[in-house]
Amino acid sequence: MQDPRQALTPPEVAKLWVAIQADSTQIKLEFLPPDARPPGASRLTAACIWTAPAVLVDAGLRPSELASLQWADVQGLDGKQAWLNIAAVNSKSHRARQIACTSRLTARLAVHRELQRRAAGPAPSTVLHAYPAQAAAISTRTLQRWINWVSQSAIARIVRPYDLRHTYATLLLRVADIETVRQALGHRHISTTQHYLHTQSESHRSAAGEFETATTGD
Repeated sequence: MQDPRQALTPPEVAKLWVAIQADSTQIKLEFLPPDARPPGASRLTAACIWTAPAVLVDAGLRPSELASLQWADVQGLDGKQAWLNIAAVNSKSHRARQIACTSRLTARLAVHRELQRRAAGPAPSTVLHAYPAQAAAISTRTLQRWINWVSQSAIARIVRPYDLRHTYATLLLRVADIETVRQALGHRHISTTQHYLHTQSESHRSAAGEFETATTGD
């Protein structure tokens, strides 16, 4: 397992979402300026590039699960909260699961789907696609490049797709019990999920020291 200490901080997540929502606004205006996307990226590919981190950080999917995610797996986009249905065949643990989307992720996916529907040609079945090719879903290597560019653009440091999954796990543990987190992440064994508790403990110890320093008089 990769080190969860590479997870984004809450302020970094907030900055990332500011950038994602700015892109959503551009899509709604049906205009995406060249400086808001990597060199050579098409309008539709640029939308995929910004949707990728949204799903990873707010739903905690594995990169391979995101790369193979189909629109048929996304339910409830017409409502206030969507759900992602991860099939057992696409899960590392070979267990199907449902993941509730945040309201901001639901809104992002709805905008993304509408953009694909308005585009010329047949709409792809997969959520993420590298245009103009429409033969298959993206590779995890392509996803890695996208996340590298997005993170450098939004928070001024490069992170990996798994870092965003780790971010989801560590932040979810602050508000949910460990069994809920295990199910959301698709872990077969709870001992795998417990790995994130060590990171939480280290964070608490560091915070205790900082608190004492800040509250000690001269």
